[in-house]
Amino acid sequence: MENLSASGCAAAESAGLPWRPYCLNSLKAVAGNRARLLRDGAEAFPAMLEAINGARESVLLCVYAIADDGAGRRFASALAAAARRGAKVHLVYDAIGSVATPWTFFGEMESAGARVAQYHPVLPWKPHWTWFRRNHSKLLVIDGHTAFIGGFNITSEYAPRDWGGESWRDTGVELRGPAVREAAELFWDSWRRCGKDVPPDAANPAAGKCGAVWASLASSVGIARRNFIRRGYKNAILKSTRYIYITNAYFLPGGFIHRKLIKAAKRGVRVAVITAGVTNQPLVRWAAWSLLGRLLRDGVEIYEWTPCVLHAKTAVIDGQWSCAGSYNLDHLSLHYNIEVNANIYGPEFGEQMRRMFEEDLKRCRRLTLDEWKKSPLVFRLLSRVIYWFRNFL
Repeated sequence: MENLSASGCAAAESAGLPWRPYCLNSLKAVAGNRARLLRDGAEAFPAMLEAINGARESVLLCVYAIADDGAGRRFASALAAAARRGAKVHLVYDAIGSVATPWTFFGEMESAGARVAQYHPVLPWKPHWTWFRRNHSKLLVIDGHTAFIGGFNITSEYAPRDWGGESWRDTGVELRGPAVREAAELFWDSWRRCGKDVPPDAANPAAGKCGAVWASLASSVGIARRNFIRRGYKNAILKSTRYIYITNAYFLPGGFIHRKLIKAAKRGVRVAVITAGVTNQPLVRWAAWSLLGRLLRDGVEIYEWTPCVLHAKTAVIDGQWSCAGSYNLDHLSLHYNIEVNANIYGPEFGEQMRRMFEEDLKRCRRLTLDEWKKSPLVFRLLSRVIYWFRNFL
């Protein structure tokens, strides 16, 4: 496996890899991968199910929410079938995210041979219980060589309309190659945090090289890595020279990222943000309103996605650094939640991300500074009050 650490970054620069300045030194970029961009559940869910149905050795799934609905039952059936044919199936789900899912739903998978763990129960008499520190990551690893990372929960809200779903707007990445090993390690870390023992044969050897993509995974698990994803954003923003395109469903950045975006806009970088015009978290949108005035005044373009609920969390900067995953630019992702993002380096994938962003812009409504100023004073004051409670939104 070829890693890109601090010294490796310098070697990459001398080798003519233009994305090198956007690489955060403390993150390890791995060569030899293939990356496929997955837009919405219409692309992601069939690809994930196909991978589960083809699994021979292992299926590792970590998800915030999995529901006993049409989409959830499709995945549950596929996981149970994989376990019955001999694949080692492990599932981690979050207790809050899946609070409405009945125990029988998971029991059927366990009866088929799958092992299931609940992350941080909310009942005080249960081990490892807490109301905070949620596992918000979405991660699927197949046979140690394929991983899916994105924002998709396994519920009908994300499922395509021909499944009877609501087709919320979201984005994911399918990775194949050596970078998948880190995805498996992140899953087992979550498994351990549920109080479960990792099987002695759980270690997956690094998958062989199958492409030319450099990639890394960034996680906020543990105190030592709490700021890794934000630091990755910061580094890429600081190195930007042409554009910063961010799509973030719950866009409520702290002052750190807020200031970096403004500074980038002031030095001539095009900074454009797509956020939710239709949302399942209206308080977050209200709180964010108090931030938008300064961003608009200083040249940041703000767009609202209105065709349906937006849930995506992606960014592409200068076509060289791209990310997709579960990380929201808000305080819950920064301070409380376990999150996982895939970082993809280089212009080939970056161009796909750029095109997707600009296609999405055509379906957005642009917010203007004049419109923000004309919003009722009481609305702006209320949004400021709600912003004070952003740590709990």
